[in-house]
Amino acid sequence: MAKRPPATRPTVADDAAPTNRETPMPDTLRSGLVDLMNSLTKVGRNTTDLQQQRDIERLLLLLDPILDDVIAQSINNSTDDFKAAIKALAQAESDAQAAITDIKKVASTIQSATAAAKAVDKVIGLIINLIL
Repeated sequence: MAKRPPATRPTVADDAAPTNRETPMPDTLRSGLVDLMNSLTKVGRNTTDLQQQRDIERLLLLLDPILDDVIAQSINNSTDDFKAAIKALAQAESDAQAAITDIKKVASTIQSATAAAKAVDKVIGLIINLIL
């Protein structure tokens, strides 16, 4: 029996990275959120700027209930909001990966992670926009 080639996932080009590697688009909001939260944790450990550390901690505290709600809900993955959220998560994850190796990119990572949280909230309706 012939082996099937591995499935490929759409990617987001990481133009800022020196290796120009690409970050795969997450298949689900859950996987995108988990990847982003893990990367933000690493970024937070690497930065020496106390305000950036606080901003990342705040984002992680806000992303946790979003993740809980994503897990609990049955989400329609064919909506434009869902697709926008997946794309925002992929971009934020790509930015976070770049910030792990280049501390100068932490501020833009915080901005894209905030945008991703808002995009996911638009899908699940937790009203995070009032907080962010």
